[in-house]
Amino acid sequence: MALGSITALAPDESGYAEIFGTLYKSDFTFAGHGGWGTGNVIFLRILYLPAKIFSILGFSNLISIRLLSLLCAYTALYLLVKQNTDKTLFRKNSYWWLILAFFIPSIFLWTSLGLRESFIFLWLVSIFHFTSEIFEVPRWRNFILLTLSSAALCLTKDYLYIFVVISYISTLLLLWLKSRKLEKSHFKLIAFVLLPLLFFPSITAGFIKSGQSLIMSKMTAPLETGIGNGIETGDGTGDGTGDGTGDGTGDGTGDGTGTGDGTTLVSTRGFTLHALVNQLDANNFLSWLTEKTGIKQLLEDKEKASHAYSNSKEVIKNSNQLIARPASLRNPISILKGSASFLFIPIPFIDNGSFFLNLQSYESPIWYLFYLLLLIVIFGLIRGSVKPDFTTVVASLFSLLFIFESALVEVNDGTSVRHRSVLLIGILVAVVNQRRVKLKQANQGDGID
Repeated sequence: MALGSITALAPDESGYAEIFGTLYKSDFTFAGHGGWGTGNVIFLRILYLPAKIFSILGFSNLISIRLLSLLCAYTALYLLVKQNTDKTLFRKNSYWWLILAFFIPSIFLWTSLGLRESFIFLWLVSIFHFTSEIFEVPRWRNFILLTLSSAALCLTKDYLYIFVVISYISTLLLLWLKSRKLEKSHFKLIAFVLLPLLFFPSITAGFIKSGQSLIMSKMTAPLETGIGNGIETGDGTGDGTGDGTGDGTGDGTGDGTGTGDGTTLVSTRGFTLHALVNQLDANNFLSWLTEKTGIKQLLEDKEKASHAYSNSKEVIKNSNQLIARPASLRNPISILKGSASFLFIPIPFIDNGSFFLNLQSYESPIWYLFYLLLLIVIFGLIRGSVKPDFTTVVASLFSLLFIFESALVEVNDGTSVRHRSVLLIGILVAVVNQRRVKLKQANQGDGID
């Protein structure tokens, strides 16, 4: 709420606010709006109902959807805390890992803005939560809530839902390979997760088509990107990947491409810095606060220094610096490089190409710690020191699948950093569900619960 009308940190946020502003009108259409682009109108009207109540109480459309975002994010945190008991890693109760995760600066930011991230967090956590509940208490209520959560994720981000389905089926396959038997509850579980595919056949057909297209394109040689056309690629406030699996193409392309004689000054080093400087005076409190603390002058100085002539080497270098090069299925090395880029950029203490990426790089060690936690859980599952709980295995597989997909499709370092927040949910679910077993039990081997 402190940001007021400022949308520089996520320019597509204004598109979500515009859609919400007309969503409940009889002549509502997605045409001409950013944000969702397309979607199920009935689902969105139900989804944004709490925000509608906030707007009736007098809040602006932008503030209303931000309040809803916070509500969803901290409902997800509540479910994770509820799932956690006395599980520990590094001698720390998993509760503390949850608190640390949700207060990573970038995660706190994405869950405070009126974007889709909080919805995605809530649906993913709900799916994994009710899966665990089904194994504890196999009531119809839990099965129904699992299906509703799966359907909501399908309507919010269909490709993430498909990753969940693949992870569930893969876990059942691992279960069968290990014990050569499957329980009735496992078949019932996967059936309820798959139900949204029957509810929304058009989404299913569309995803199959786009999936086939993606696989065919990734079976060709990697395209050479970053040839330097002077177009700025943004610094991480869009929320799509531009390959048919996201819902946008980044956060902007600068304010000019330098056509003509090449003497046009263009913005470089990320769109967010320039947008924030331009919008800061729209918020009297933040303008006053940043001026008193010297932050405003710092931002203005950085913004002035982030211009160059369109045909200069600096523009070309910066454009290439902000590009993430998608991997190819024909080149395993490119997949490893793409995965490393997705996981580790921005890197602290070096220039990552934009002011805000450089700023965000200082939280990277916290991300590295969570990657280590995921590795501990996965190696524990392999060695048998972590009990192969169904939810833990599914969350671990989902995390690995998401990293693999990101290596194939991410085209911009900034948007890649934002999408990485989804990976954190898979890691947290694995952490709160993992259960250590004694060495004697590990040697005997356990089946998947």
